Amino acid sequence: MGNRAFVFPGQGVQRVGMGADVAEHSPAAKNVYAMADAVLGMEMTALSFTGPVEALTETRNAQPAIFTASVACLAAYVEACGAEALSDLPDALQPSLVAGHSIGEFTALVAAGAISFEDGLRLVQTRSQLMQRAVEDAPGGMAAVIGVSPQVVLQLCARARGADSRSTVSIATFNTPQQVVIAGDTAGLSRAIALLKEHGARRIVPLRVGGAFHTQLMASVQAEWSAAVEAAPLAQPHIPIVANATANIVTSVEALRHELIVQMTSPVRWAATLDILLRRNLDPILEFGPGAVLTRMIGSIATAEAAVAIDSPQAVRQAAAAGTVA
Repeated sequence: MGNRAFVFPGQGVQRVGMGADVAEHSPAAKNVYAMADAVLGMEMTALSFTGPVEALTETRNAQPAIFTASVACLAAYVEACGAEALSDLPDALQPSLVAGHSIGEFTALVAAGAISFEDGLRLVQTRSQLMQRAVEDAPGGMAAVIGVSPQVVLQLCARARGADSRSTVSIATFNTPQQVVIAGDTAGLSRAIALLKEHGARRIVPLRVGGAFHTQLMASVQAEWSAAVEAAPLAQPHIPIVANATANIVTSVEALRHELIVQMTSPVRWAATLDILLRRNLDPILEFGPGAVLTRMIGSIATAEAAVAIDSPQAVRQAAAAGTVA
C-alpha cells in the first residue's frame, strides 16, 4: 500500500452542476452517472447537473447525489492513472487508509472494496429516504460552530436542553479542535445558538441540510436502518477504513456493519479521524468529491499542502500526473 489516504465529503457540499465537468471529460465518471440513473430509476444525472437546487438539497436526493459525484471523481482519477479499478493501481498509488465524512463513509466503503457502487448506492438511497422521513417527523437543523472548544459547546448544549425532556441539541460532528457542528430540534438549536453567541463564538454557520443528523432525532428510523445494513452485501475491505462513530480502524465486515448502524444517531468523530491520518504522516491526503470542504479543514490544522481536492478535470489530471511521477 502507498503512504496516502483517500477521504470523501458529506452532506452539505451539494451544488447544482457538481460532477458535470468531470463526467464530460472522463468516460469512467460518465459511466458512474449512467449506472446511478439505472439503479435509482431516476435522472440523478440531470438533477445533479442542472438542478433545481431545491430538489437537490432534499436529503433523499442530496445523499445519493453526493455519493455518486464522489465515486465519479474517484473513477476519473483511477482512469487518468491508467487503471480500470482502484485495486489495479500500482501499490505506491494505493491508499493505506480511507475515510469519509458522514455520507462520505459510504464512498469510502466503495473505495475499500467493501461494497460495489451499485449496492452502495442502494444502501445510500435507503438511508436518505429513512433520514428524510425522520426529518419530516421531527424537524430540526444543524449549524457549524467555529471558535469555541468542543467541551464548552457540550456544556452550552446541555444548558440549551435544560429541563425540557422533549428538546434535543447536541454535537453532531467533531470536525476540528476549533470547529464542531451542533444539531437539534428547532427550539433547542435556537437556544444553543443564542448561548454560543453570548459566549463569543467567532462564527456560526447554518448548514444546507434538511434535519438534525447524527442525533437522537434519527432514532425513529434506527430499527429499519439496522435491518438494511444487516441485509447489505458487504465484503471484507481490502483497505482499512477509519470509522465515523468511533474513529476505530475497521477491517472486518462485522465491525463495519456495527459502525454503519450506530453512525445514524452518533456524532461523527472527524477530528479523531484526521488525527489518525496526520499522525501517520500520510501524504498526500486526496479528497474526492464536490468542493474542498475536507481539504480546507485539514489545511486549518496541518498545512495547506497536506490535502488535495479532486473535484475537477484539471485536479484529476494534476493528481494523476503527480502520482505517476512519484
